[in-house]
Amino acid sequence: MDKFYLTTPIYYVNAKPHIGHAYTTLAADVLTRHYRRQLGREAVFFLTGTDEHGAKIAEAAQAAGMSSQQFCDQIAPLFAATWRELNIEYSQFIRTTNSYHMQGAQQFISQLKSQGALYEGDYCGLYCTGCESFLTERQLDERGFCPDHKKPPQKVTEKNWFFKLSDYLPQIKILIENDEIKISPPVRKQEVLGLFKQGIEDFSVSRPQVEWGIPLPWDKEQTIYVWVEALLNYWTAVQHNSAPGLGTEGLDKFWPPDLHLMAKDIIKFHCLFWPAMLLAYYKNDPRQLPRQIFAHGFFTINGEKMSKTLGNVIDPSQLVHDYGDDGARYLILSQFPFGSDGDIEASRFKEKFNADLANGIGNLVSRTTHLCLKQINDWADFWSIVQQKLPKQQPAWNHYQTLMSELKLYDVLKEIMQLAKENDQLLASEKPWSLDATVKQEQIIGVLGRVTAAIDLMARELAPFLPKTAEKITAMLNIPNQKITLGSSLFPKVT
Repeated sequence: MDKFYLTTPIYYVNAKPHIGHAYTTLAADVLTRHYRRQLGREAVFFLTGTDEHGAKIAEAAQAAGMSSQQFCDQIAPLFAATWRELNIEYSQFIRTTNSYHMQGAQQFISQLKSQGALYEGDYCGLYCTGCESFLTERQLDERGFCPDHKKPPQKVTEKNWFFKLSDYLPQIKILIENDEIKISPPVRKQEVLGLFKQGIEDFSVSRPQVEWGIPLPWDKEQTIYVWVEALLNYWTAVQHNSAPGLGTEGLDKFWPPDLHLMAKDIIKFHCLFWPAMLLAYYKNDPRQLPRQIFAHGFFTINGEKMSKTLGNVIDPSQLVHDYGDDGARYLILSQFPFGSDGDIEASRFKEKFNADLANGIGNLVSRTTHLCLKQINDWADFWSIVQQKLPKQQPAWNHYQTLMSELKLYDVLKEIMQLAKENDQLLASEKPWSLDATVKQEQIIGVLGRVTAAIDLMARELAPFLPKTAEKITAMLNIPNQKITLGSSLFPKVT
């Protein structure tokens, strides 16, 4: 592997960023930092951004008494600002109102037409404005309402341009079965394969009379369907010749995507429709398709669905205010296995922060550095012991690399916390503070050298997750220069 291109979904600007957006984007940032360490910063491209077109945005803007562009210009920067607060280092923040994206989307859709992958037809269906998509009768609840927006969809008959999905589904199915398009976790792959049994129809790529959207180049009465256009951001960000920050030589550097990250509610679009459009554009060349699509689960907040009505929507910026950026990153990603459904126990944030970070990692590092400065007389011997211990961490480091490649982020954090606990217990058992440094120097060095090597491993493993904390620990250990130094408290206890 000589490059890595990963993406989050682009987030709809109908509301401010919340913990659901942060969950996916933080995971992407952790993986970005991991692969940058392996491949170099310039070899990794992390894309995120905002989805800004569609009737729903136009309606929200009108209700707010502003133009659609003004509304988007007000909300989109909130996402970028939140990611900065969380110390998320994306390569590009794309907005679908950027001119290069709109030009690229028109270029892509025109190529589909030239390839004979589109046709004009009439569509009759049930349209949900909240979803910005058509629903089938089977998707509605017992009242005939959209299950997400609790409103009846509109019965619509309109002229659309359609994509010939049926021409590409057999090849897509084989590619998924053979893991040439790897869908993870495994349960998600089975869900996608199950869609083939339900029967999948050709889909619309355009809608008429949607004022806030990108016009079809050959039919100004139609705009590109908002979710189709949203998928195209993955392509326009790195392929269109006016995309920022890539330069002429970079146009093909990162394509195809190595990893699409998202929640499981949009797997049909990403796992079936998106690869099919790419096959049409690239003349059935499977090498141009995304390598892996990872769809994580849904989560509740304190056992309840997150909603404005319940007042349990968590603002990531508030988390940063309360616990710092590394603290917020940890609390968001350490709740349950990445990929599964789970519950974020917001009511235990303070307890978890104090137990795992303040009393766990923070206390271990503080105790160890203070003990080293107090009890070690022979620093040359101490560093010699540390250097002997470091190679013994290699199996644990290899295991860490495997977990990261499998996107088992929760498991990594769990094992780091276990390592901190084990070394805290070692200190409690050996009690190096009670030994006479003049006659027990070898024993003291043995214990503290072992713990210091373990802390060094923890810092390396923590680096993608809690980058500032890892940097502070590395600076305090100062391996293998001279004396260990004392720093400020890593995680002051929250009261």
